[in-house]
Amino acid sequence: MLTLIAFGILSVVALASAVMVITRRNAIHSVIWLIVALFAVGGVFLLQHAEFLFAVQIILYVGGIMVLFLFVVMLVNIDVALKQARFSRQWQLGVFTAVLVFAQLAYVIYKIGAGLSLPTQPLGPEPAHQYPGD
Repeated sequence: MLTLIAFGILSVVALASAVMVITRRNAIHSVIWLIVALFAVGGVFLLQHAEFLFAVQIILYVGGIMVLFLFVVMLVNIDVALKQARFSRQWQLGVFTAVLVFAQLAYVIYKIGAGLSLPTQPLGPEPAHQYPGD
C-alpha cells in the first residue's frame, strides 16, 4: 500500500514538473523543473526495484547532462535570443498537426472497440513439429 502511495506521489510530481518545463518562460526555471521531473522518474525506477536504472537516471541524466544544460542556458546570451523572430506564424500548422494526431488516435480507439483484437499467439515461424513416438 505504501508503494502505491509513493508511486502516485512520484507520478504526480513527474507530470506536474514536466508541464512546468514546457510552460515556463525562463529557460533556467525550465531546466530546474526538468531536474525535478528526472528525479521523480528515478524514484519510480527505484519503486520498481530497478536500482541500476535509478542510479543511471540520477548520476548520468541529473548529475551530468542537466548540469551541462544549465551551464549552456546560463552562458547563452538570452537577450539576443529574445530579440530574434519567434515561430508564432506557424501556429496553424501546429493546430492542424494536433488535430490530425487526435483523429488518428480516435480512429485506432474506434477500431479496437469495434472488435479488432491483438494476436494471441506470437508472430514468427511455426514451431518445429515433433514426430510421433519421440
